[in-house]
Amino acid sequence: MYIFFLLLVVSVTNVNAQQQPMFTQYMYNGLLINPAYAGNKNALEFTALHRRQFDGIEGAPKTQVFSVNSPIPKKNMALGLKIYNETLGPAVVNNSLGICYSYQINFSNSRLSLGLEANVMNQSIDFPRLRRNDPNDQAIPLNKESVFIPDASAGVYYDRETFFAGFAMSNLFNNKYVYEGVNNRSLSGNLFRHSYLYTGAIFPVSPKIKITPAILGKYVSGAPIQLDINAIAVYNEMLSLGMGYRTDNSIAGIFRFTVKKKISVGYSYDFATSPMGTYHRGNHEVMLTYRLIFPAPPGQKIVHPRYYF
Repeated sequence: MYIFFLLLVVSVTNVNAQQQPMFTQYMYNGLLINPAYAGNKNALEFTALHRRQFDGIEGAPKTQVFSVNSPIPKKNMALGLKIYNETLGPAVVNNSLGICYSYQINFSNSRLSLGLEANVMNQSIDFPRLRRNDPNDQAIPLNKESVFIPDASAGVYYDRETFFAGFAMSNLFNNKYVYEGVNNRSLSGNLFRHSYLYTGAIFPVSPKIKITPAILGKYVSGAPIQLDINAIAVYNEMLSLGMGYRTDNSIAGIFRFTVKKKISVGYSYDFATSPMGTYHRGNHEVMLTYRLIFPAPPGQKIVHPRYYF
């Protein structure tokens, strides 16, 4: 039950730590961290993701994400939608909905996108299912409770055929939320602002092989900066194999297969390098993407038709 208590503390108290879900395959769906990514592929793109952390631990975190994004035809704009479901232990469930908008500025061989996201999270905690150190603690509610927490994200994304970079911030408002106990006692917490800075490049090794290194930095006030460092090899724009390293956390293997630029299936496994790794069997993440690709408007060049990355 210790892991359940730990997850509860992270979720509902003022602890400056990574509150947003971590994704190993973020580079295949930038909308997960940056609303400016919407419309990037010149396609109506549907993505479903399932992530299971700490395999082997009962009540370990599970995250499901569904997203869709698309450019608006004949406009330099795009829209996106994100739906999250996250289960933490036996009692905590986070559901969120985000609506994304991006405005695209096209140059001769590149593009700059500016994005905004409005979102709301519903956090539900079934307090009776938690083991209390003090059964008489009146700050802890006696029933299942939930709160709605509105917030926003913003970002910028730049890309050309062989390079991309982005910066985004989520939980812009640092909103506070409160669970009322009894006798005017309560539990409260904050959604802390998260910052993401990332970049990557594509290096052709041969006509059929490309190497793509990428790095993502994540920062939350009061917590150490965390880096995701990845290197992925792509064969014939179909098969991708790579590795990643998350500082003080894990080493990952990444696999992805793309068919006719329309369907992509990805899987990653994170092997823990932190002390907690002795208690679980790693993290699993599966991603499925389907695209309806739009034809290029007459006389307009698409910046890059990269559907493998």
